[in-house]
Amino acid sequence: MEIKKSLIGKNLYVIDDNGKKYGPFKEINELSDVLSEIHKISFMEQPTDYKHIGYLVKNGKTGLLLGQSDGIHSSITINVPCIYDIIYPVNSKCIVELGEDCTTDFDHYENDKNFSDIEGFGVKTDGEWGFLDKNGKKILSCKFDEIIYKGNLIFVKINNKFGIFSQDMEEDLVQYKYDEIKFCKDKILVKYNEKFGILDKNGNELVPCNYDDIVYDNNYFIVKENQKYGVLDDNGKDVIPFVYDEIIMNNKFFIVKKGQKYGVLDESGKEIIECKYDKIDFDNNVYIVLQNQKHGIIDQSGEILLDLKYDEIHYDETSKDIIHIKQNEKCGIVNNDGTQLIPCEYEEIKIINYSNVVFLVKQNGKWGMLDNKGKSLTHCVYDEIKIAYIGEGLYVRKDDKWGHIDKNANEIVPCEFSLEKIEFLIKVFDKCFHDQYFELFTIKVEDLENVQELIYLKDYLYYKIKNYIMNSTSKEGIDIAVKNFENKVKYIAEKIEFRLRKETVKKKTLDEIEKLYEDLFGSHNDETKNVQM
Repeated sequence: MEIKKSLIGKNLYVIDDNGKKYGPFKEINELSDVLSEIHKISFMEQPTDYKHIGYLVKNGKTGLLLGQSDGIHSSITINVPCIYDIIYPVNSKCIVELGEDCTTDFDHYENDKNFSDIEGFGVKTDGEWGFLDKNGKKILSCKFDEIIYKGNLIFVKINNKFGIFSQDMEEDLVQYKYDEIKFCKDKILVKYNEKFGILDKNGNELVPCNYDDIVYDNNYFIVKENQKYGVLDDNGKDVIPFVYDEIIMNNKFFIVKKGQKYGVLDESGKEIIECKYDKIDFDNNVYIVLQNQKHGIIDQSGEILLDLKYDEIHYDETSKDIIHIKQNEKCGIVNNDGTQLIPCEYEEIKIINYSNVVFLVKQNGKWGMLDNKGKSLTHCVYDEIKIAYIGEGLYVRKDDKWGHIDKNANEIVPCEFSLEKIEFLIKVFDKCFHDQYFELFTIKVEDLENVQELIYLKDYLYYKIKNYIMNSTSKEGIDIAVKNFENKVKYIAEKIEFRLRKETVKKKTLDEIEKLYEDLFGSHNDETKNVQM
């Protein structure tokens, strides 16, 4: 089959294998009906230098179309006949594996991602793979179980052995000897006769297959020989001698084990931490070391940040600047440079992350709060402290009664309610401060069971408004804050007053409501004056 196009007339013609001519057609997609009678044709997504523009299938076999032009006329011809089961394009800057499945590893793609840089085609027939160059010329016959293409090398597998082939070699010169191959950046790990070695990107031997194991990590090779480990650099040169029982790399340093003791070497092989510790863990750029059942911390220069006197050391899960320490069954806190924030005198320490960290500490069975500097916010007087999932601050418990404090441990409501009641009241109040929920407050207030709850709601309301106003930075901000909340607060206060009147509460309670009005909606100048004081 041949497809011809006149560049002058902008028309396409199809000539089948018997010389019959079809056309003219104005567009290539107009050929679909005619071509479906002759061949199935599909076009490559990317333009290519070598003018292969698509595939065609006839009787279940695939071939390649070649585009040609003399400047006046262009034609599309069959360059590779329809004899293959699969034709798979190979990009020279990716690792392409052709076997049971066909995969292209773009993670190894170099330079820019011009995926049209095709260097050839893997072809499969009767279950075996071969290779064509970019012009469709056969380079390797279809006789291989697997073909892996990387750079200018082709790795071919037959009878469970890999050989290395380059396009300037004769097929008969390939030697099949490697049991395994693995790509590591621009190097190749190979296995031969149960031993491992390293090839460079051109397939030349960099390190002979003399080693029991090789692991590539961050431009270094951790190598095992005769049950001992050493390290080679990217060029295969010795960095660390083969005298260690274990080597683990982290952040360009090596944790090494000799006998039953651990130490740390830098990337040049220089000893940073002497090999004398029972255990070394790397965390947040420091080393937590163990010796004689005591823990300490050493930095990457080998300097001791925290003496080896603690029973336990670990970083906090939520903040990598905070380290938990334990000594004689008591807990404390140090920061990342080893500075003590909280001495080891508490039974338990928990962390709450607001804009600043708050520590919950337990002493003699009771809980209290410390700020991020370790300064006490409240004494250890509570049986339980938990984050307020509704509203702000924390819920606190004394015996079986709950109260509410803010993140600075200021009491919002004393411990006089059940936890369920506290959550309900806060939910009611918080909803009224969001426009989309404001109307819901109309019916919720009627659900309150007693006057004490209304008084608490009033107190909490006053606290919230006062806190909002106090956070304003100017008189204008205060005026705006008061104005924005005025209608909402009046509405809530009216509902509270209505409920109080309904319960025929004492005059003193109504006086409190009147004072709430006066405090909130008196002169703005008075309010400003109070805030400024």
